[in-house]
Amino acid sequence: MRNHEVLIPPKIRITKVESLLEDDTHIYASTLKGQLTDKISLNITERLGKEVASWEGLEAECLFEIIDAEFSPPPPPDSEEEPDPGLIELKYLGYRNSCHFFPIPEAAQKDGKLDRQLYRLAMDEQFSSYGEDGFGLQAFDNQPILKTANGYSFLVNKFLYKDLLKKIRKGTWLMAKINEVELLSIAEPLERGVLVPEDRIEQQQQQEEAMKVPKKKRFGVF
Repeated sequence: MRNHEVLIPPKIRITKVESLLEDDTHIYASTLKGQLTDKISLNITERLGKEVASWEGLEAECLFEIIDAEFSPPPPPDSEEEPDPGLIELKYLGYRNSCHFFPIPEAAQKDGKLDRQLYRLAMDEQFSSYGEDGFGLQAFDNQPILKTANGYSFLVNKFLYKDLLKKIRKGTWLMAKINEVELLSIAEPLERGVLVPEDRIEQQQQQEEAMKVPKKKRFGVF
């Protein structure tokens, strides 16, 4: 499969868990606090009735969907102002199938080529066995993705932010104050390889230089 960039859900320390809606037999919704970085904490809502109380004080890999955030353009590359440490740098990757959160399994290879039927079966198994309650999405759900500068990927609600998503192109950087995320799945952090940080300022400079090239040359027409 071409261009299969593996997306990595955020790793976060769960610092607080409280019941939001419960009765004598079951907890139906919870609120959590999580520490993403030393300076950034997240308010997390869980509405699927997952057992999350035991995660308090532990590190977890979490699939989050941003449902409340304040987005703004990043400062220009030549700005001397230090970015607000409470803001997250996010790069818009466009829409991706959720199967991109996992590498292509060896079981999906047949005679050195990807067998699509085997791939679907392997992905369905991987998604259903993730954590205690599954991954929270189907393997081929198509979702808009925002990726942090240090390599973690968030979903962003495509209905709440449809106007924003219409305006921005793939590769656009944004600054965000994330007020609330929804928890779709939670699991022990997986071995996912090395995170590759990206330099927002360097990429902005490259984009600005590319825009200075006349259109004919930009598209290889002379």
